[in-house]
Formats: sequence, structure tokens, C-alpha cells
Amino acid sequence: MIKCLLTVTLLSLAFISFAGCALVHPTDPYVVSVSEQNQTLFSPKSDSSALPDSLVTLKEAIRIALENNPDVAMARHEIKAAGARHDQAFARALPKVDVIGGYTHEMDDQRLMQPRYNGEPGVFGDDIFSANIVLSQPIFTGGRLINEIKATKLLRQAATHQLARTRKALIFNVSSIFYAILSQREVITSLVFSQKTLNEHLKRINDLIAQKKAARVDRLRTEVRIADIDQQLTQAKNILSVENRVMANLMGISDEKRSITLTGKLARESESPGNLDNR
Repeated sequence: MIKCLLTVTLLSLAFISFAGCALVHPTDPYVVSVSEQNQTLFSPKSDSSALPDSLVTLKEAIRIALENNPDVAMARHEIKAAGARHDQAFARALPKVDVIGGYTHEMDDQRLMQPRYNGEPGVFGDDIFSANIVLSQPIFTGGRLINEIKATKLLRQAATHQLARTRKALIFNVSSIFYAILSQREVITSLVFSQKTLNEHLKRINDLIAQKKAARVDRLRTEVRIADIDQQLTQAKNILSVENRVMANLMGISDEKRSITLTGKLARESESPGNLDNR
């Protein structure tokens, strides 16, 4: 009898070993269709050291942002988490196999099998082994399992659409900041030119004052204009620094020492005959 129990125990252990070869992710009949555009969003995040140190165009900036932006990365992980919750809900509806083993040691020998007739020699022993294989399958849960599967499927679809929305919003924000930086550079160039012109004008006024051909009030007026230009130039440079930091955050660049120079041209709206008529 002990040999039979040991044989059952070994068979149970072998069953457990083969059961470990089952698929962790079984075939899922509730697969959410994802467009090819969204499938490209699951590419692994590139290393920040691979970011270019040279000129970066708008297309390159968008590519880097899609690969390194933390909001997009978070949306990717939300899809994976939603998929894992869906797999868990689906697994709860599948059959469940449990293997239960036990061992009992008695102080006195116990009859292992009940006698079938009077005078039957019994089988006794003080070590009792037991092994059970239990197969359970939910039959009726009031629709709870089905609704859980449907809910997790919808949550995964919502996470997929949220990723697409985050991607489009990121492209819009990167494009807006990109052209805002180019526009701010033009503003700074204009202010620098005005500053240079006013300084040259101040020199001419000083020469005229030395020749008693101009009044000091003219110099004061020019100095006020120069001070105003200096203040505008400082403000414009600060705005450019903020915009560069915003662009770096959108591109997922956390290293403040890394400098990326954007290159591009501002698109000028062509004047149509209709626009000329409205003047």
C-alpha cells in the first residue's frame, strides 16, 4: 500500500512539472486590434546618450520626443497594465487545477483500508500519505466573470486610444514650441540690431554734443531708448531659455548640460489676392 501511495505522489509531482510548461499567456480571444501607427509606439525607449548634439530639425525633434517623453512612456505602461488585468480576468474564467498532498504520522498503527468481510487481514501503518488532484471550473457567477473580461477589454482599448491622443498632443506641442523658439530667435536678432543701431546713434550724439551741435536732452532720450531695448533683450533671452527648457522636457532630456540646437525655417503665409483686398 505504501508503494501505491508513493507512486501516486510521484505521478502528482510529474503532473506539476508538466503543468509548469503551460503558456503563461494563453490564447486570448479578446485581442484588441491596434493600428499600425499605434504599434510603432511600443518601440523601446532609446538611450539619452544617443541623442544628437548637432542641429535638430522638427522631424528629428518629434522622433526623439515620441521615444523619450515620459507621458508617452507612461501611456505605454498603462496599456501593458490594462492588458495584464485583462489576462487576469480571462484566467479566472479558465479551469483551475490544484494538487494537494499530505502526510500524517500516528503513534499507533492505523488500519489503512476498511475491511470488506469478517476475518479479512488488514493493512496497518503509522505513516499515512495522501495526494489529491482537484479540478475546478466556474459554472455560474451571475455574469461577473464575463463582465470583468468585457470591462478590462474596454479599459485596454481606452488606454490604447489615450496613447494615440497623447502622441498627437505631443507632436502638436513639440511643433508649437519649435516654431516659437525660431520666432523668439528672430525677435532677439531684431532687438540686437536695434541695440547696435542705438549705440551707434549715441556715439554720434556725443560727438555732436562735443561740437555743441546737440543738446544733452538728446543723449538722455537715446539712453532711455537703449535701456528699454536692453530690458526687452533680457526678457526675450529669458523667454528663449524657458522655451528651450520646455522643448527639452518634451523631448525627455533630463540632462541640463546637454545642449541641442534646433534648426528650421519659419513658414510665412503667402499673401493671396483675398488678403490684399481686406487691407
